[in-house]
Amino acid sequence: MNWIKIKDELPKEFVEVLIYHRMNTINIGTLKGEEFILKDVAPCYYIKDSGLFTPGWITSYPLDVITHWMPLPQKPNEENYEFLK
Repeated sequence: MNWIKIKDELPKEFVEVLIYHRMNTINIGTLKGEEFILKDVAPCYYIKDSGLFTPGWITSYPLDVITHWMPLPQKPNEENYEFLK
C-alpha cells in the first residue's frame, strides 16, 4: 500500500483510513464532509491568551492539515492467533 495525496484523491466518506498530518502524525480517521473525524482523540496543547500552554483534546482535523491517506491494512489471519487456542 502507498500513501495517497489528499490533493489527488479523497477517501470515501465514513470509511476508516490511515491519515498523515503535516506535523508528522499518523492517526486513524474517517472523512466526513470537510474534515477527518479521529477514531481516538489525540492529546494536544494550545496557547491561551495568557501565553500558557493548556492541555486539550483533538477529535477531528480539517482537510487542509492532512497531506496523505491510505486504506487500513487487512487484519491478521487466524493462524497468527494459535497461542490463544
